[in-house]
Amino acid sequence: MREPRSFFVAVSLAALVTLAGCTNGSLALTPAPSSVDPSSFKLQLAVGTATIAVKGGGTFIGLNTVATFRQANGNNATSLNTPTLTGPAGLDFTLGTGNVMAGMTPNALNALLQQPGVPPPPPGLDANASFGVTTGVFGYGFSASNAYPVPIFTQLRQRTGLDGYCIGFTPLGANVNGVFYNAPDATQKSTGNLGMPLLTGGIASCKAQLSQGPFAGDSAFPYTYIGGPPLYPSPQGYHNPVLFSGYSLGFADIAVPAVAGTYALDVAFSNSANYSTFSDARASGRLTSLSPLPSFPQPSLTVNPDGSGLISVNVPAGVLESVITISAFDCDLVDFSRGFGTFDYYSVYSGSPGQQVLFVSNNLGPPESNGMPSHTFCTKDDVNAYNQLVAVPNGLPPLTSYSQTIYVAAVGFDYPAVEASYPFNLKQAPTIANSNGQADISTSYPFSISNNVVVP
Repeated sequence: MREPRSFFVAVSLAALVTLAGCTNGSLALTPAPSSVDPSSFKLQLAVGTATIAVKGGGTFIGLNTVATFRQANGNNATSLNTPTLTGPAGLDFTLGTGNVMAGMTPNALNALLQQPGVPPPPPGLDANASFGVTTGVFGYGFSASNAYPVPIFTQLRQRTGLDGYCIGFTPLGANVNGVFYNAPDATQKSTGNLGMPLLTGGIASCKAQLSQGPFAGDSAFPYTYIGGPPLYPSPQGYHNPVLFSGYSLGFADIAVPAVAGTYALDVAFSNSANYSTFSDARASGRLTSLSPLPSFPQPSLTVNPDGSGLISVNVPAGVLESVITISAFDCDLVDFSRGFGTFDYYSVYSGSPGQQVLFVSNNLGPPESNGMPSHTFCTKDDVNAYNQLVAVPNGLPPLTSYSQTIYVAAVGFDYPAVEASYPFNLKQAPTIANSNGQADISTSYPFSISNNVVVP
């Protein structure tokens, strides 16, 4: 069984759902720039500290970033853009690369791919420390959802053996929380350029880059936080495509020591149909306090026989709101059209600090073939249904047990992170910082358990 779709070290595009008509690597076949006046786009940036739990009970104090890039109606400003994040002097995104993380514009990528053999990293762009070609800024957060056609990444894989140069935020890691368009409705095409949702699945293929620091060799990372029911609407029940996994929590925590000062974000996006010229949106955020939030103790999950669960969690002081994220192998064993072994994502909310027990109902899973919701956590009924409807009619041996893998992690915010997220907030410039102008987070150490279902 595979791990959940994850980003920590590098953003890896194992697959992209291409836009209709994209049959070769021509950049002219990427979606046309929006007809909306780009001067109306609004970019925001907030920064803060990130208290990241590491193996063995310790913490690493890194940098948290939150960004929004929206039209006046609240939707994504663009479907393809190139961010550059510049930190204050003294910040080192990874050893020896300095205080700038840059992306690659479409025409720069195209020029690179015209070179014979394996294309080298472009001058001035360290392939181990940049945003690369995949990461953009969208309606809520950074996301590896730039709308390049599939052949672009096919070329990169064939010629480099890596996905998008295997470029993430830094070899020391970053949690990038977007998986699909962060639009309130992923099927919406309000600007004429959103098109189909982009699938950014697969495990990052550059885990070897974790050669230094507290995350080196840690199987708990990379890790992705995805918002789902009951806090967020069910992806399959909110007019979203079947492959829409869930909602972005908006933050990207970077495992480098935070430095006080001003952080600047520049986002370049095309203003021409052939992606030859670009406009820029700029925003800044200031980190004034290096006092981090307390560490977030690891929660616990108890699975009940009926498919419900209980989460015991101790939310640290100073946290305004927290989200406990759960990813679990799907229980709808008879619905192979959705793919056996796929993950469902759930999110449970707490709006207060302290010790508490949160209930997870048993009917949060995506609809079964009969339209009824499936179990959140697998039960004997799920195994029996598989036996009766699949195994026996097809002459397969009936299952006597099933082991469901469940991943759990928690993140606490001292700013209104959930309120700023889709589908709840359609403002162009939602509040993404606390009263001091920062966006601090604290994350628990991720863990997994097995829900072992035995049928007598």
